[in-house]
Amino acid sequence: MLGKTLTSIGVVSTLTIIGYKILSLNAHSGAGLSGAYSSATSTVTESLRVLNVADGDTLSVFQSGKRVRVRFACIDAPEITHGNKPEQPFGQLSKQYLESLVTEAGGTVQLRVTDSDRYGRLVAEVFTTYQGQQKFVNAEIIRAGLAYSYQQYFNSCPDKDAILAAESEAKQAKRGVWSQPNLQRPWDYRHNN
Repeated sequence: MLGKTLTSIGVVSTLTIIGYKILSLNAHSGAGLSGAYSSATSTVTESLRVLNVADGDTLSVFQSGKRVRVRFACIDAPEITHGNKPEQPFGQLSKQYLESLVTEAGGTVQLRVTDSDRYGRLVAEVFTTYQGQQKFVNAEIIRAGLAYSYQQYFNSCPDKDAILAAESEAKQAKRGVWSQPNLQRPWDYRHNN
């Protein structure tokens, strides 16, 4: 079970207070992306129970009797506090938004595994189902302006077109990370800290 449960109203209120617009969780179901999904070679898993959300692009699920860490393919969310490293702007909001998407879907996700990384995490496109509609969570986080497309790893990104379209929408609307000019990208932040 998630350590912290957020209501969609709470997340939207939090994001509105800091001065930028975000899509209501219930107003956008991801239906506009359904036609953009690729016919990837790997299949989507059955629903897996989410054990925790680590940050805006990493979570842990219960699969085959064990805890499995999952890194979202195609995206890179602002960093949250790790040890002595300070949080990036929008890092905590990205995590909270992901928690709200998982909570909205009853605490379960489906994965399309595309790779694994050097830390032993699965790299995957992540989906939720809410009221019978599937959401491409990676793209939803990007669309909210709470992550960047991670183009250096697009070789592990079957649905990169959906990611790029979501990012273009967020940029145009100046949501989240796009509302403040010159924010340091997470990959540069990790390299410099």
